Order: sequence, then C-alpha cells, then structure tokens
Amino acid sequence: VQDMNRGAGGNAGGDGAPGDPPAAGTGVTGTTATAPANYSVHFGRKGQSFRRWLELWLKSMIRWTSGPLQPIFNALYSVLKADLPLMMFVLPHVVHDIISSGSPAAVAAVDSELKALLAYACQQQQGSGKA
Repeated sequence: VQDMNRGAGGNAGGDGAPGDPPAAGTGVTGTTATAPANYSVHFGRKGQSFRRWLELWLKSMIRWTSGPLQPIFNALYSVLKADLPLMMFVLPHVVHDIISSGSPAAVAAVDSELKALLAYACQQQQGSGKA
C-alpha cells in the first residue's frame, strides 16, 4: 500500500460505476441498493490519491444508505468530487447511516474498508518507529 496522499486518479471497479448517480429506486423512496457480496476495498489502490479514495468510497456507501438522511446524501452525490471538506464532513454521517440502518452486506463492506484503513495506519506508524 502506498502513501495515500500522493498519486492521482485510480480505477473505480468493485461495485459498479461510482461516478454514476444512485440508481433509480434509491433515494427518497427508501429503497436501497445492497453492497455486493464481492465488494472490493477501495483503500490502497496503486496510484490513487486520498481524495479519489474518499470520493469512491463515499459514492459506494451513498448507494447503500437507507436512513432519514438518504435524500440529502443522494443530493450531494454529484458534488462530492469537487469538495474535499464536504466529503470529510459527510463521511461520518454516511458511515453512521449504514451502520445503524444498512443491510448486513453494506455493514460488512464498511467494516472491510475501515479495517484496510486501520491496517495501513498501523503499518505506517510501525514503519516510522512510533509506538
């Protein structure tokens, strides 16, 4: 896994087309897409910047939201790429929505992504000699 603050772009893959808005049937209706069983962790892809990782992960997760804030998340979907502070603000709310009201597959996908992120952080801390 390389330094996530470097690099540009990256290939989406894994759960469909993250650049596309949520599919019809998601959003205000309360129906939500489920995380695919073969979810591919976005974190750590070669040549992918932190901004791109966060955008891909948020767009994946927005597809799986089902709580009361789902319409807001769907409205933010297309502007996330342009606004890193907005992505950082929305992230905990989207994660909370999925953990509290998402499908088991969506919760497992969030769990996998967070574990990959924490493993990377531990690896970086051990490599720098910090305890």
